[in-house]
Amino acid sequence: MANSLSAAIKATVSELEMIKQDLIISYQVTLYEIGKLLVFHTPIDTGRASSNWNVSSGQETEKERDPNDSGVKGELSIEAMSYQVKDLHEHPEALFYNPVEYLIDLDRGFSKQAPAGITQITANQIEKIWVKNLKENGLIN
Repeated sequence: MANSLSAAIKATVSELEMIKQDLIISYQVTLYEIGKLLVFHTPIDTGRASSNWNVSSGQETEKERDPNDSGVKGELSIEAMSYQVKDLHEHPEALFYNPVEYLIDLDRGFSKQAPAGITQITANQIEKIWVKNLKENGLIN
């Protein structure tokens, strides 16, 4: 009896560890996809705003980046966020931020290119993105 109980406990612990890893992956992918949506909804003039999105555990740590001329919208932001999301599962909250000073006006809809803003459009899709990633990792049906 003790051996079967011990084996059941070990199997349960192993299963919970796999679920934890799937949750971490779902969280990281969700944060990355949110970041990509922020980039997508950021209008382009010089490319500064779309090149400077970041995600962190609650502190603004990145300095403003100069846009590159690769022709890919927000490439620097997307590349940075792909690394920034890696350790965020250890923190209960994630902060998306952009150090470009005029982004506040863009987000308030003062731009003809983004009359509905940037963050609210993205925020409206967060639950859908999270649920999609949980389903893709087999955590919910």
